[in-house]
Amino acid sequence: MADGCARDPLISVIVPVFNVYRYLRQSLESVLGQTYGNLQVLVVDDGSTDGGGVICDECAARDGRVTVHHTDNRGLSEARNLGLARATGEYVAFLDSDDWLEERAYETLVGEALATGADVVACRFFQEYANGTGESGGPLERRVIEGGEILRTYLTGNGIDYVSHDAWNKLYRADLFDGVRYPTGMIFEDIATTYKLLRRA
Repeated sequence: MADGCARDPLISVIVPVFNVYRYLRQSLESVLGQTYGNLQVLVVDDGSTDGGGVICDECAARDGRVTVHHTDNRGLSEARNLGLARATGEYVAFLDSDDWLEERAYETLVGEALATGADVVACRFFQEYANGTGESGGPLERRVIEGGEILRTYLTGNGIDYVSHDAWNKLYRADLFDGVRYPTGMIFEDIATTYKLLRRA
């Protein structure tokens, strides 16, 4: 995007890391290699014991957009919440550290957000399994959903893929998180959070 700063809003990308050494470098490199450059990359090393923290620090030393926060192991929710507390972007995105991005991912997502005025933009994804197989998922068509239809569509699954509660295939306007955090000590913590964000969208 070349329309100047007003059209290149800062995206805060929050990357929780815990013992995923095998995938971590590819994950972080996929963020740093994005065609959209106005990124704040908040890496939260959640007490990794596999040497992944070293990879995080290497990325931060190489790219000034990256800051690393090393913590004791407190779980995914706490790691995301720490990132949210330090995020300064107009938009927020989450990336699990065993996932990676296509190089135009954030350019595409922020372009849709700016073109449509959407507070949340969701994209498709591809799941790759250890046996070499995989499958794609996520929204099947480009669609703009507004007002009360947002939450109805989410709750009924009408037109949005069943994984729509997941945090990692979306770009969010940051102020949706005002007063909203991921619950600690809970698995599937995004189920308990995403509907709150969509209700505000």
